[in-house]
Amino acid sequence: MGEECPVCFAVGGKSCRLAPCMHSLCLGCAKRIRRCPLCRSAIVDRVQTLQPKRLDELCCEAMSRRMELASPAVLAKCSDKLKCRIMKGIGNRRLLYGDLFRALAAGNALLADWDLRYAVNLRSADVISVLDDVRATAVTLDLTACECLDDRAFRRIFEAPLPHLQKLCVDSLDEVRGDALAEFGAAHLPKLRTFSSVGCKRLRQPAFAAIMGLPELRTLDAGQCSGFAFWSPPTLPRLDGAAREPRRCTFPPRETLVRLSLASCTRVTTGSLVDFLERGAPALRHLDVSHTEVEADDVLRAVARHAPCLEDLNLCRTAEESCTDAGIDALASSRCAVHLKALNLDGADDITDRALVALRKACKALRSLYVSECRGLSEAGLTTMARELPRLSSMSMRNTAISRSGQFRLVGLLHSRPARGTSPR
Repeated sequence: MGEECPVCFAVGGKSCRLAPCMHSLCLGCAKRIRRCPLCRSAIVDRVQTLQPKRLDELCCEAMSRRMELASPAVLAKCSDKLKCRIMKGIGNRRLLYGDLFRALAAGNALLADWDLRYAVNLRSADVISVLDDVRATAVTLDLTACECLDDRAFRRIFEAPLPHLQKLCVDSLDEVRGDALAEFGAAHLPKLRTFSSVGCKRLRQPAFAAIMGLPELRTLDAGQCSGFAFWSPPTLPRLDGAAREPRRCTFPPRETLVRLSLASCTRVTTGSLVDFLERGAPALRHLDVSHTEVEADDVLRAVARHAPCLEDLNLCRTAEESCTDAGIDALASSRCAVHLKALNLDGADDITDRALVALRKACKALRSLYVSECRGLSEAGLTTMARELPRLSSMSMRNTAISRSGQFRLVGLLHSRPARGTSPR
């Protein structure tokens, strides 16, 4: 049993020693104080006390590090619990090949987290051979950069229900179009909360439409997916040769959506994004539309009206000359201003110190501000911003009008702030 913390009286948690007095506290209490509660000496450093590991933990770690020497026959005889720990501890999944993978995964009733990131030596047949076990137990399924998977293997995975799956990651699967998701997703993924498809350049809009229609979806990361769009493309050209207006997709109002990342999604338009926000996203906390052609001011006004819980907004490198002081004023006067913690305005040349004044007055919880290449901001405005916002601890200001000496002063101000979790001076 571990030591008792003299502050909160907790026993058995993570502990640390305070330097230079070397008194022991729990890690949570040590981060919140500046002086030792026992001797009142100033705290210079906090050294976490490492708990000794059991023999079985050391064995699992050693085996996970040297998978190339593991014997599939020996692993097959291990308990399901031990297999789970070995599978979780594998650092280099490139060493995970067919026989070894089947020995760890086949028939394992306890394996809920299927982490196959960068398992490039697996074949489609290896993954398909354990599908029955995946369906029965999988809570998370990470297929990032699994080069063995094509559309045919993708269909085999999703053609039957995955009733317990909550997180699905298919990042960097360049050759997958996602027709199986479009056909079966709504019915076979009833509990899916998180979907990530960063870099899936061939993933089609119907697959995203099926995912967006899931009742419990909380997080969607479609960064660098050129196929993502809120509105579906026209199916047939008009007889007179004119362009047919795109049809609106039937995405239901997303009352459950918390995180939406659309970075570098070239087919996302200002009108479609605003329309989506207007139809309902009241729980949205994180929105990333960086490196898109959306009009920043229109997005800011839509967010101000329809996203009262927003905490993180990324408008880096949106359409040129689309972010102005008027849009920032709309954001600062909205209900979400009190919750806003991170704001990225990199590349917004048209904002001035007026925007900083509005943010300084309304966004007291702001912790991160990115204003690189915002040449309309002055050194005095940024310095006042850093002084008056007690929680601001991170600021990007490359290629601005601020001098080198001003940058050093700002860095000193930000670094003098108390650590996260402590009360400001």
